[in-house]
Amino acid sequence: MPPHRTAKTLRHKASSALEQRPSKLAREHGLTAAQESEIREAFRLFAILHPDFEDEDEGVLQKADVRRCLRSLSIEVDSSDLPEMLDAVDPTGTGVVPFGPFLSLAALRLTDKDNDDDDDEEEVDYNDGTEEDEDLDAESNSDIYAAPPPTTKTKGKSKASTTTPSKKRKRKPSPPTDPAIIDEAFALFTGGASGRVYIEHLRRVMRELHEDYTDQELKDMILVANGEQLRGWEEGSQEGWEKGVSKEDFVGVMRRCGAF
Repeated sequence: MPPHRTAKTLRHKASSALEQRPSKLAREHGLTAAQESEIREAFRLFAILHPDFEDEDEGVLQKADVRRCLRSLSIEVDSSDLPEMLDAVDPTGTGVVPFGPFLSLAALRLTDKDNDDDDDEEEVDYNDGTEEDEDLDAESNSDIYAAPPPTTKTKGKSKASTTTPSKKRKRKPSPPTDPAIIDEAFALFTGGASGRVYIEHLRRVMRELHEDYTDQELKDMILVANGEQLRGWEEGSQEGWEKGVSKEDFVGVMRRCGAF
């Protein structure tokens, strides 16, 4: 006899099924359920409850936090583009941004970012290894048209010497691996974006690793990495952690801990 399905169980399954489908707004922007969930999670990290927007279940973003929230999604925004972008998500000048307009903005920026990444990959594919292949082809042709080895006479029978000195091909040295490893490790924190590692990136990494760190602990990590700790915890601490961690500082930390 099959187990009795309670209404609570059915509601849970129905809710889980709905959560795996993107919302209507997300579908309009071509987002998958996973992408919408990632954007929603980033939004909740910075969202606040506002008395004038009680109908917004997700809360709202203060305009000053929009750029930080985009950074947590590995979306960089130029300072010159920021005013126009904020006007687009807050056309009436309320000072806050609900989830719907932010989702539309994030979807647009993610699409632009993916297109830029595809263009970079195509350029690499066309140029990858071309020079080395030409060198090897030329070297192979020189082997084909090389003069035959001289014949030598021996007692009894005349034999052609079939042994020739072995020829070693000279290959170009491989590029150093350190820069590639550094770039790959740094991209794990920034999500592939250029720039610095900010607290938003650390929050995402810790969530993926299922590590529980407070914001203060993450700020302390940044201060240690970028050298602001040496200037004192009390004076300029906020400014220090907001600077983030440059790639040079990141490399220094990784070398000190023996990762590189």
